[in-house]
Amino acid sequence: MSALQAEIKAAVQEATAPLMRELSDLRRIVEAQSKDAQPEYVTVKQAAKILKCTEKTVHRYCDSGRLEVRRDGHKKLIAYASLVETAR
Repeated sequence: MSALQAEIKAAVQEATAPLMRELSDLRRIVEAQSKDAQPEYVTVKQAAKILKCTEKTVHRYCDSGRLEVRRDGHKKLIAYASLVETAR
């Protein structure tokens, strides 16, 4: 590598270093937020897995009003917040 190429490389690295740090910080923020994010609604199968029970039990909880449920056609979607309350 010539002296000119080395000088150009050093100048580019120096100029882009603040941007690279900022990108790294933003990446960490986005990753942290995506790990903390919970779905608004889950399927019966997912709810059973979260509650560590059978799908039949989840259906019973929905029918009794213990879980907040929304319908999407024939599919039941359970509010994640109600799962958290039920699990306690």
